[in-house]
Amino acid sequence: MRIRAWTLVAAAALTIAAAWPAEGRARPGALDPSFGTRGVVYPGMNFDPVHEAIARAVVRRPDGRLVAAGWSDAPTSSTDPTSRSRIALVGLTSRGRLDSGFGTGGRVVTDLPSAQEGALAMARLTDGRVVVAGWADDRMLVARYTAAGALDPSFGDGGVATADLPGLGGKANAVILRAGGRLLVAGESDGHMVVARLTGEGRLDPGFGSGGVSLVDRGPGRDVGRAMAIDSRGRIVVAGQSGPYAVTTRLRANGTLDRGFGVRGFTPGIRGDARAVAIGPDGGPIVGGVLAPASQPALLARYDARGRLNRRFGRGGLVRFSDPAGLAINALKRDRHGRILAAGGTSETFVARVGLNGVPSAAFGRRGVARHNLIEVDLDTARAMTLEPSGKIVTAGSAATGGDEGLDTDFSIVRFLG
Repeated sequence: MRIRAWTLVAAAALTIAAAWPAEGRARPGALDPSFGTRGVVYPGMNFDPVHEAIARAVVRRPDGRLVAAGWSDAPTSSTDPTSRSRIALVGLTSRGRLDSGFGTGGRVVTDLPSAQEGALAMARLTDGRVVVAGWADDRMLVARYTAAGALDPSFGDGGVATADLPGLGGKANAVILRAGGRLLVAGESDGHMVVARLTGEGRLDPGFGSGGVSLVDRGPGRDVGRAMAIDSRGRIVVAGQSGPYAVTTRLRANGTLDRGFGVRGFTPGIRGDARAVAIGPDGGPIVGGVLAPASQPALLARYDARGRLNRRFGRGGLVRFSDPAGLAINALKRDRHGRILAAGGTSETFVARVGLNGVPSAAFGRRGVARHNLIEVDLDTARAMTLEPSGKIVTAGSAATGGDEGLDTDFSIVRFLG
């Protein structure tokens, strides 16, 4: 089946120079001057030159404060130059200042007994606690933190759950909070796509899948779940990759594969990688990612509730962003008006707003696209996104902040006008 593509010509790169108009006159998609420094926060999570700190998740707490999570890679001590990654979190006020009530001066770095660990996803509880999911060495990891940024001893073992989770190359790339404090995590282990359900105490839930774990295989090659959403019927939609193909699958609430979705439970493969998913108004998934090879446009696809491309969306079910080449969509949300927000980047932080018909929003950015080169070194990208009740958009990711040869990166938290 030949799929036509509609190419969006993105706007020229925008910068964060002080020339932005005041918020009251600024166009949606502009950086919010009331947040951080002209809309951007670099919280200083890269504690040593020529090492990186990358944010992979961000949530908004009920009181408007923000928490971003990822990892920080730095030497283990002043006498040992060997670097290793640790789970890193930062808390910000609603104005983009470090939150003194979170961690130590707004920062948390968790050093576990494992050699390497990091956070790739996050969810928040209504009481301000947060759950992060990621990896510890070769195992999936889930950890819960108090509202003050300390590990929650009532969860798992001292706040961390790893022992019962799948290992052998395991990573948890997505996490969703469910009723009763239960958690769904999606990722990979030993070449399989994995979805697991944990109780509120951090133990595998035996009522899900096989002993709390569901392994999903489409066919030969590595299968990985990168993003997850829940539809209105409680079914679990997971987007990711199977071999060289971007695919989306759906599980019933008990963890069994829904073979009535797509082709035997999977959408038809498109060469690339699906990295983000949201649910459309008809119950079908909206998927974002990157096409292969890397020089191809980013991928934005919409499917109906049966897993078929919605051909009324864009052209043949797809919208492709062609500028810059190699752009990756890493996060998707639907705003309060139902429109699709896609965030990502490659050399610049990128946010686009698209209608449910696949047409870019002319009132957002330029021709529906806002691109911001945050600093001189072109290594900016948004990796996660959350929305505020006002319609403002917060992204978290990374940006090269200079240092020796411009190689060190820091968390970048950016707020856009919605």
